[in-house]
Amino acid sequence: MNKIAQIAVAWLVAAITAACCGCKSLDAKNVAAMSNKATTVAKRMLSPEAKPQDILLVLAHPDDETWLSGTLARLAQLHRINVVYVSSGDAGSDRSGRELSGQTLAQEREAEVTAALKVLSIKAAPIFWRFPDTQLVSNSSAITNKLVTTLNTQNPQLVISFGSDGVTGHPDHTAVATITADAFSRWQQSQPIVKNNLRAQLWQVAVSKARAEQASNVAAAMKQPFRIAQPIDNERIDVQVDVSAHQQQRRAAFAQHKTQFPPSMQMLWNAFLLVDNYEEFHVVVPD
Repeated sequence: MNKIAQIAVAWLVAAITAACCGCKSLDAKNVAAMSNKATTVAKRMLSPEAKPQDILLVLAHPDDETWLSGTLARLAQLHRINVVYVSSGDAGSDRSGRELSGQTLAQEREAEVTAALKVLSIKAAPIFWRFPDTQLVSNSSAITNKLVTTLNTQNPQLVISFGSDGVTGHPDHTAVATITADAFSRWQQSQPIVKNNLRAQLWQVAVSKARAEQASNVAAAMKQPFRIAQPIDNERIDVQVDVSAHQQQRRAAFAQHKTQFPPSMQMLWNAFLLVDNYEEFHVVVPD
């Protein structure tokens, strides 16, 4: 790294640190107390001594795994992870400058996320259901039935998806949240399988208001118009996952999504990771 680059990096770190110094932060002491069931499963899944379990991640589009990429990298060290993408994003935009659209864009996004998951050490190939982008609400019944079948087949110990806020408020995100919660409930009621004396859990990826403020301050320091659209109250965060050991994987996985994240967004993400060492979840505990 030359001297000019070193000065630029030093300035960026100083600016971001200054911007975030007033942010409220969450740590293990501040996270809302979980029930014994939630605590036990979280500790088991994240422990270095954990026995391998099956995990199913259900997302709307390729690139949505970004919201929990560090957690996936950590869980992939011990567990078997399958990732379902309900849509391949055929109605999205191409920000790579190649003007891809429709099925051509969807195919490229599938290739990008396949590479991203490999970066995160997920061994199983992603599962693409290819429902029409932006039309998940109208296809919710078919998707729910398909997901119930998948849950019965895979019998995961842990299911992860969006919460009702969808983090960004994107209609497809909130649709997948509702679909996953409904399918999970149906699966649990019809076949309450117990593994290791614990029923399966549903984790909903979230961003606390404290963490959203931190992201906004980083964006402001870089003069970027960015904010988390749908953060949740700090008290609703049940699990914080320390992902500080996986920052390089988070950066590299993000960089695979060239159609979705232009250079300016890549820079913003890399800057955010200088201060973001945790990912957050709300836990749905079966009755």
